[in-house]
Amino acid sequence: MRIGVSLSELSGEHHVALLLERMRDELARNGEELSVFGLGSERLRGLGAELFEDIAEFSSIGIVSSMINLVRLLLKRRQTLRQLLDEFTSFILERKPDVVVLVDSRGMNLLVAKALRSKGYRGRIIYYVAPVRWEGCFDDEFFDKPGNLRRFEEMKDVIDFFFLIYPVSLEAYDKLNLPHSFIGHPMAEISVKTCSREEFVQKALGDTPIPVGKRWMGLFPGSRLGEIKAIAPTVIKAASILASKYNDIHFILPLAHEAFRGYIAGQLAANKLKKHCSIVGSELSVETICHSRAIIAKSGTVLHIAALAGIPMVMVYNVSSLQRWLAETILDFGFPYYALPNIIAGREIVPEMIASKFNPYAVSVKASRLFIDGQRRTAMLSELADLRGKMVREDPLGTAAEKIIELVRKK
Repeated sequence: MRIGVSLSELSGEHHVALLLERMRDELARNGEELSVFGLGSERLRGLGAELFEDIAEFSSIGIVSSMINLVRLLLKRRQTLRQLLDEFTSFILERKPDVVVLVDSRGMNLLVAKALRSKGYRGRIIYYVAPVRWEGCFDDEFFDKPGNLRRFEEMKDVIDFFFLIYPVSLEAYDKLNLPHSFIGHPMAEISVKTCSREEFVQKALGDTPIPVGKRWMGLFPGSRLGEIKAIAPTVIKAASILASKYNDIHFILPLAHEAFRGYIAGQLAANKLKKHCSIVGSELSVETICHSRAIIAKSGTVLHIAALAGIPMVMVYNVSSLQRWLAETILDFGFPYYALPNIIAGREIVPEMIASKFNPYAVSVKASRLFIDGQRRTAMLSELADLRGKMVREDPLGTAAEKIIELVRKK
């Protein structure tokens, strides 16, 4: 089966890579092979994908990231938007896809879908991690206003099927009779411990041994150098405050990229935290979350996994002035919360340490209340259990893989 893929961020690549791995296994049972091409990075390259462009250098996490990434791609290729769309869709169509899978990034992917249809593509176009209106989480009557359905109406004639991973905007899809399925969050399948603490320590051999007998806290200051420089110093200072308060605490910091090791090690040394914090590889990120008593994490995918794993967390983020202006002025982003658990719940479950709240002392206080047994920790554990019940469905990847294969074969 030949599959074209369109995405703009590493988080989207992670989602679709899990789906494609499941599809590959399903197809192999019938002696079929999987061929992938489009936008992506190392995860898709590992599946043998032919890439139109490696999006790793453009990808970022942020409230306007997909817009910024698209601009970066245009600047790199020195093309207009029309030229880029024409070249990318031609790349996809020349490889004769059986199906095209769009992942998140509605602004870009709606243009891609329309361009494919205008060029005569009549194969299946599937939207994975389909668009939602998060405002509906805060207003029960949001979709009673016709104007708020426009985002979905635009997709009606170009997309064949939508997979939603959040219990959000289902009312809109129902109102417009858009073929869809709420499959639940796919990361629920990986947000579980797969090894014991002792086995984890063996896998994480490094400069600073991890003491099995201490209580662990995960630190996740970002996945790109810019955000790490903006976030890591404050997070590490907060950790040093906690280390001075608790004798039995040990921190584990999964490194997003080996190139960041020197900078992180320097920050740990400057804060006299080297013996209290172990740097591990990114492949141990999920295990770090699942084995931690609590985590301090930059807004993004890590929070999703922690919520599904039921691990108490403090969210930190340093939103740039430009991002805040773009979000509030151009995108009309006026949500009361940034963290996914809070948006879905419609109230603050996870402390959000942003702007003036993002300082070492404040972060350490919030993390301390979740690290020790007490009312705050108990309340969050209960809230996260309820949230997991809303977000999880049985075998989300298998459900999506089987449905896509079925739709392609029916065509």
